[in-house]
Amino acid sequence: MKADGITHPALLEQVALRDDCIDYHDVFRSLGASRKWTQVGPEPLQTTEIKAELELRGIDDHYERLKYLRIVRKLDRVELDYHFERLKKK
Repeated sequence: MKADGITHPALLEQVALRDDCIDYHDVFRSLGASRKWTQVGPEPLQTTEIKAELELRGIDDHYERLKYLRIVRKLDRVELDYHFERLKKK
């Protein structure tokens, strides 16, 4: 958690996830394991990858898929911001 001396912003308040948020977090974590990296660092999660993950999980409702897409993208933005902020401090 603090191997580099920097605490991830999401851990600062360490609030437990609400039950209705766990599924979104699970999708995000699953996608993070296959994230593409370049010489510059991590790339944003691709919409096609999010869509494929939702298909694998049997999430078919159009509006529910849009909600997953929006939330996973927000989680991804926080993750990328954190990564690049750490790079700036080095």
